[in-house]
Amino acid sequence: MTQIALRRLALVIALVAAGCAKEAPTPTGVIDRETFVATYVELRDVAMARPLKVLSDEDKERVLQGHGVSEEQLLAYADAWGGDPDYMIGVWEEVRSRVKPMAPPPDSLGR
Repeated sequence: MTQIALRRLALVIALVAAGCAKEAPTPTGVIDRETFVATYVELRDVAMARPLKVLSDEDKERVLQGHGVSEEQLLAYADAWGGDPDYMIGVWEEVRSRVKPMAPPPDSLGR
């Protein structure tokens, strides 16, 4: 095999291996993906259920405590994974798929 053919073969093997790789392990001390997603989804759902679409401090604390996490832990997760755009795209797609759809606004007759 030529040098170029070997390089191409190595590139193909690397791409296949990367595509087959399992999700990277969660960094030490950082909450796992499911905890982040579930917490973020509930925070969003609670906010969207409010008339002004704003999450109160009380609601935020209740949701965070319910998931056993702090605001700092959510931020640490985003900091830990923020440098991997492909990973974070997957996280936000999962969040989007789990957030409750917003109810349509009432029509002109209030229905």
